Amino acid sequence: MAEIPFVSGFSEGTGFAVAEVSVVVIVVAIAAAFGMSKDELIESMGRKLAHLIRRSKLAETPSSEQASPAPPRRLGFLIARFTVWVLITGVTGFLAWNYFRPTKSLPGPPIVAGSTAAPDEHLSAQDIAAKISIWDSVLGSNIPLFSDLLGALNQTMIRWPGLIHDPGGRKQLHSELFEWRNRFIAAMEALDSLHDEYQNYPDVNAALLQPHAQSLQFAVQKFYEEIANINNDDPSNEILLRPLAGAISRDADAERAWVNTLNATANIKRAHLGQVK
Repeated sequence: MAEIPFVSGFSEGTGFAVAEVSVVVIVVAIAAAFGMSKDELIESMGRKLAHLIRRSKLAETPSSEQASPAPPRRLGFLIARFTVWVLITGVTGFLAWNYFRPTKSLPGPPIVAGSTAAPDEHLSAQDIAAKISIWDSVLGSNIPLFSDLLGALNQTMIRWPGLIHDPGGRKQLHSELFEWRNRFIAAMEALDSLHDEYQNYPDVNAALLQPHAQSLQFAVQKFYEEIANINNDDPSNEILLRPLAGAISRDADAERAWVNTLNATANIKRAHLGQVK
């Protein structure tokens, strides 16, 4: 069998030290993954490195009987040993990391607005009756009002491109949006009053917050104010208004999604309170 050639300047002691130090570094990294303290790691690594350095110096110092470099066969054995240790340690580390690493939790059920409140079973009969009245009001009055307003706004925004090219159409569009905004503000205020009246019920308080209403009503206001500033029938007016129309569309979609969430929450809460009662 052909001998592995000897690399000049790489003695037996040096090869042994490099191999052992590499193994120690990998093992220490794995130990760190298992939660060893920083001081323990430093102390352990320091002791091992000092020991290996001493061995390396002793091996590299020629004795009185022998001053020749390490035999090539011995160097090949050290390299093979180093390779085997790296493979074993690497595989072991990978398996350990894969076993102990944090895993992503599975997605839970959808969050219902106001679901962090205390269980309704702990409420008094009076509180249960009050909350039933709140959810009945939301389902019977507030949600239908918001749904109707969003439907009307959607119809207006479908028609607006055909109304801005003449003074009569712009006047009609301005009037519709101005009236719509007033009705929408009244609907917001009615729900705000219900929200403020029942601050002692955290689930009701959280569910009745309106995160998108202000943005929507301001977008509508900005749109009809720009329409009022148009004093000609230039076709470019439609191009200028489209970004504002897009803002209304985005805010209306967000408001519609919120109304749907509120509707689902109110139905769930109302049904549960009925069972508790």
